[in-house]
Amino acid sequence: MATVFALFMLALGFYIKYSSSPKIKKWNHIDNHAFKYAIACCVMAAGAHLWTVFSDPYHLWNAVNDAYSLTH
Repeated sequence: MATVFALFMLALGFYIKYSSSPKIKKWNHIDNHAFKYAIACCVMAAGAHLWTVFSDPYHLWNAVNDAYSLTH
């Protein structure tokens, strides 16, 4: 009886795994333009980084001046 129960539980586990796994479909638009999207994300990230650096020139000048004064 224990063997039958174990086999039933094993079969039930495989059924639940098969029925609940997501079905992923291929999206050709993303596959065809993935490199362009990656370049666009990199450009936006670089732009955001430069904006945070240069958006406040007073603090940028103080940071550069402090770093220069520590070296000399």
